[in-house]
Amino acid sequence: MGGLVISGVLPRPVPVRSQGHRGAVAQMRAFSTVAGVCSPHVLFSTRGSGVISSGRRKLTTECVRVQFVAPKDQSRNLKVVGDNPVVGSWNKDSAPSFSPTSGADSISEVELQYGDVLNYKYVDGDNWEGGDNRIIMVPPSSALWDVPLCVAKSDEDIPKDLLSTRAYIMWEAAGKQDGADFGAAAAAELRFLLRSGVPAQDIRNFFETSSGGKFPLDGIDMSATAAVVEYANSNGNGNGNSNGSASPPPPQVNSSGDYLAIDNGRWIGSDVEFMQQNNHSGDRKGNWDTSNLPEAGAQLVDGDRSAASWRQKLEVVDGLVGRGGNQSSDALAFSAIYCNWIGSGAIRCAEGGGHHRPCRHAELAKSIFYNVENKLVSGAEQDQTLAVRRLMPWLPSFTEEFTASVPLTRIRDIAHRSDIPHDLKQEIKHTIQNKLHRNAGPEDLVATEKMLQRITGQGEQRDGSHGHYNEDFVKEFRLFHRELKDFFNASSLEERLERVRPSTKADIQQQVDTFLSLKSRLGAGASVGDLVATLAAATDLRKAIVDQHLQGPMAEGCGDGEISTRQQLRLSELELEKYAFVLLSQVETQVGSPGGLAAGGPMWAPALHCALLAVTHMQVSMFEAGECQAIASELAQLLPRAQSGQLKLQQGKDDALRIVSVLERARRVAEKYSDEILNVFADRAVKMAGALGVQDHVGRVFSESEIRASVVFQLSKLCQLVLKATRESTGGGSYDALVAGSAEGTLVEVDRIEPGVLGQMDQSQGLILLVKHASGDEEVSAAGPGVKGVILAQELPHLSHLGVRARQEKVVFVTCEDDEVLAGLRAQIGQRVRLTASAESVTLVSAGGAAPPAPKAAAP
Repeated sequence: MGGLVISGVLPRPVPVRSQGHRGAVAQMRAFSTVAGVCSPHVLFSTRGSGVISSGRRKLTTECVRVQFVAPKDQSRNLKVVGDNPVVGSWNKDSAPSFSPTSGADSISEVELQYGDVLNYKYVDGDNWEGGDNRIIMVPPSSALWDVPLCVAKSDEDIPKDLLSTRAYIMWEAAGKQDGADFGAAAAAELRFLLRSGVPAQDIRNFFETSSGGKFPLDGIDMSATAAVVEYANSNGNGNGNSNGSASPPPPQVNSSGDYLAIDNGRWIGSDVEFMQQNNHSGDRKGNWDTSNLPEAGAQLVDGDRSAASWRQKLEVVDGLVGRGGNQSSDALAFSAIYCNWIGSGAIRCAEGGGHHRPCRHAELAKSIFYNVENKLVSGAEQDQTLAVRRLMPWLPSFTEEFTASVPLTRIRDIAHRSDIPHDLKQEIKHTIQNKLHRNAGPEDLVATEKMLQRITGQGEQRDGSHGHYNEDFVKEFRLFHRELKDFFNASSLEERLERVRPSTKADIQQQVDTFLSLKSRLGAGASVGDLVATLAAATDLRKAIVDQHLQGPMAEGCGDGEISTRQQLRLSELELEKYAFVLLSQVETQVGSPGGLAAGGPMWAPALHCALLAVTHMQVSMFEAGECQAIASELAQLLPRAQSGQLKLQQGKDDALRIVSVLERARRVAEKYSDEILNVFADRAVKMAGALGVQDHVGRVFSESEIRASVVFQLSKLCQLVLKATRESTGGGSYDALVAGSAEGTLVEVDRIEPGVLGQMDQSQGLILLVKHASGDEEVSAAGPGVKGVILAQELPHLSHLGVRARQEKVVFVTCEDDEVLAGLRAQIGQRVRLTASAESVTLVSAGGAAPPAPKAAAP
């Protein structure tokens, strides 16, 4: 095996010994231990033409070998578990074990692709490593192996002066837009560079002596890379594996047992600073440019111009969609985007003057919720339904304790305790108590959770130590944190269901108990049976809540208690839908395991059952409810045969034909859902970001992040797995059609879809690309305007960024992993061909005519 073998010892790379014809091997020692076991070393090497076998196919690819090395006596139960299938897709039971060598060590070896980003943790038995995920970032090409890899650095490792310098340069390069904040974009770029082993001083020297632009990392467009890394980290998805379909880990509870909203992807805004006096600023900057917005969006942006605080911003939303307000699609969609960005910190709240307790915010939320909830259940169009369901989670609670004239008083008593240090008391008083009671905003929850981390020993004290505090003080602060989460509607699913349970009917209370019992028994290595049972309980509970408590509009003049109960029930069903996404992701990992969907394999029943449950969730969400009900009925008829092992999947058999038919219908509904999300949010989010001065990438990824976080995304992946297995069982075609249609052009083979890949080739007569690799985050248009069709030589999720954009760009797109078929295609390189794709078949035939000249090398 040739190639370069590299790694490094934190905090800086150090070669250890030579191996191979040009390589150096080094060890990478991680920061912590797992249950007393010293963390393994990590070794990397390039690998030439590796062969990966899967069923009938063999995929030849260039890959990177990664070895995790640990002492034999400490690795008996140790595993590396992460977001890539090679390390179990966050399923401990599917992750590889360590194997003993002839020496004193054991190793666990996996292979990654160039461009992969691997999020992982060490697991010793049932003990998962605490703290943030470890991350390995593989360079996008073998040309970058001279850049050493390293385990991920946290944002705290980014020098503050370097961050501010880079953010200013980016702001300056963008035209010095008033209010534009490049802090997150700069942090993402610097995080990537530091994780790639580039010394901070080298980065500083470049940016301080250049006029800006990109760090010269072998020609890579770091701005694009940074946007992908930032998107993956802010959503907690561990995105970035070779097919763009990484599954997220289960929701994490930190080591103290506190469920923190900031640990679960809710906050993407700037960090808070503890203060010993009132240093909260009322300064704010923004564009407030309404020239490119329709009336409803312009009303929000105009209102935001004079709305500094969260209360004032809620007043703007209430004026647009509150009682008696606008219920148009524009008004609801722009309000959903606006509230999301306020609640997540993308739009900063500042001091707005005056003294307004949180009860005022609660009253505004009640007005907004009453109007949009009644719209939701009173004949809303599909686009309006999607918008309302995304607006609701960002409104504060207006239960009785929060509409009281002086709510959230526990923090006042905490700030005046005599058993805590004076400095800490002042920080609680000025950073949280006074701010919350004068000018509450989402940043107060962030400040409270940062403070909770400090006083429970997870965050540093002002002097760098981790002090211990009076147990009663910590208990009271935890109670306040729980109350504040309730106010911001940021509680965990368990907390929310326990809170709403007394308001439900007796049969639903029993369903709540059943679901919570099943959920509590799920561990990191839960069986597929336990996962499906929990998913079924969550689905039944959600459907029961909607059917029994959320039908029909609230009457005019109904009591405050009825409205607040309605809000908590609505949020409960929304949270159950989100949790179904997590469970489906974990089930898919096991369904896709080797042999799981082979003829007679054990995963057909779980797969069809989960497809049925996912479609039921779509029906409950009121999207294509009639079609979803019909699909669910068909799947319900197939399920008993799958459970009894009686499915007949040979070619031409009724079961195989029925499975293909019903899952193609389900996939079409999923694709229609993604199209509708893009129609509702994509253009509006980009325009809104520009109008308010929100970072461009926040607007660009808004709609796709909604798709990737939905049950529909998991349904599409599940359909893809089962349809592929059905084709293999029946001896069906080797293709999977992502975008149907017909296209004609010259067949050209390229490594990847990227700018410049076609050089100076004439594209005027159309091109069909045969593409070797894709991450799933590309756009077909990046290769050039003449691309009419794509054949990708690997599997790709239908709702990946690339799949969605291909459908938007109306580019015929298919995948094929069969080596024999691909060899036949390569025999036609340079010829004019016609690609025709449908759900039933894919054909590539000669179209005659002369081909354009071969591509010239791309200009440097």
